[in-house]
Amino acid sequence: MRIDAHQHFWNLDRVRYPWLVSAYGPIYRTFEPLELEPLLMKAGIDKTVLVQAMDSDEDTEYMLETAARFDWIGGVVGWVPLDRPDDAVRKLGAYAGNSVGADWHGDYHMNYNAQQPFWVAFSSNHADKHLAYANMVDHVLPVSRQWARDYYGMRGAYFPHSAYPVKMTMMPYPVPHWGWEICETPWTVQSLWWHYLYTMDKVFLSDRAFGPMKDAALFMVDYMKRPDASGDGWDDDFFFCILNKMDSAGTMVLEVTQLGIINRRLDELFAEWRRRYPSGVFIEDGLLDEEAWTSRPGLKIVVLLKEPTEDRNHPTTEEWKYQTFIAERGYLKERGTTWPNLIRWTYGILHGFPDYRYVKEKEEYIRRNANDFLGSVCFVNVKKTVGSTQSDDRQVYQTGLDAADLLLEQIKILSPNIVLCCGQTVFNIVRDSLAKENVYFENSSTSGGLEKLWWNELRTNIINYNHPMAYFPSAMTYTYLMTELQKIL
Repeated sequence: MRIDAHQHFWNLDRVRYPWLVSAYGPIYRTFEPLELEPLLMKAGIDKTVLVQAMDSDEDTEYMLETAARFDWIGGVVGWVPLDRPDDAVRKLGAYAGNSVGADWHGDYHMNYNAQQPFWVAFSSNHADKHLAYANMVDHVLPVSRQWARDYYGMRGAYFPHSAYPVKMTMMPYPVPHWGWEICETPWTVQSLWWHYLYTMDKVFLSDRAFGPMKDAALFMVDYMKRPDASGDGWDDDFFFCILNKMDSAGTMVLEVTQLGIINRRLDELFAEWRRRYPSGVFIEDGLLDEEAWTSRPGLKIVVLLKEPTEDRNHPTTEEWKYQTFIAERGYLKERGTTWPNLIRWTYGILHGFPDYRYVKEKEEYIRRNANDFLGSVCFVNVKKTVGSTQSDDRQVYQTGLDAADLLLEQIKILSPNIVLCCGQTVFNIVRDSLAKENVYFENSSTSGGLEKLWWNELRTNIINYNHPMAYFPSAMTYTYLMTELQKIL
């Protein structure tokens, strides 16, 4: 085969060539393939390499379109804006769909192949150049969450072995087996953690890195705990990569949470809540112990209540925090049935659903030591401003629905296993908020009639239960809740 390794075309009507002016005489005109083709045949040339005539998108696109029409154009030397990495990545992905017939197909493998070009960003003290990698992770995050949910039925995000910088609707490599390698998931987010360790930029950690890292860890935990996680190992180091990288992802997320990222994100959310609803005394409801919430094994529960109430322990003119109230064991001073029931319910859920008689016998000990397990519980009000002891359900419902996006974001930040809605009004707010924000959920009931929603994206059960002040015997409310939750969990 004989190849002409360097030839040009240009079309003055299609592309701007600022360098090509009338002073160049004979070449100041359009040159296209039909003019070259007979000359190639005469010279015995089998293939050519078409080389750019201008540093521009329009010239590259013109060359690729031309190459697609003439099979004797064997390759194209084009141009992408390498000084703008994000644009370059998008262009390469778009050009990959061109039927040039080249072996290169424009994907990037989400292991060291994609990461390695960015390692020099740290060694050269130009961490800003690594942001293009973070943008790439942002690009594939939505479809990675979709694959984790729809293909695996798991939480978090599954980052594929191979991805494209254009929108993907299917797995690029459904076969062979390495197309579904799991180790790329923690491997993908590893570089985000390195970015933080190099820069100590907590804003980057909170806003850019934490979400993908958390999703990677959630997926790996679910994957390794799935019922069919057994069988013979492979002949390569596949399973070693999974375990090694899962440990890295888990370690990364635990280290991040010790920096207070969840409560920081909640603080930012509360600031937006205050800005949007400036009237009234605002009561925050963050985590009692973020480290316990993120690192302690077992279930995580969000108890969803209507509103903070006005009484002698809570002045209506001063702001206070729910987590401070819990930390100081303010619930021991509360009168009525609300807090005794809430402590019984959450204790039972977190301790294997013991019989009511046992809980009743140990009640004083459980109440006095409740903070030992309340680190796995977050008490949240759908309405953040103080109300009276007799809530106006219509006002609470409308206020909650108006702030649907904020309420759902708070639940997403916390990402619990269970949301226990205390009262029909609260449950209606969550259900209607999900519908309002176009979030997919499933509605069903247990055989005993306990209504629940399944928030598919979070893999969270949202339970419709009575308010702890409802006029029912405590033994009945406790026993029924424990019995039905065991059917769900």
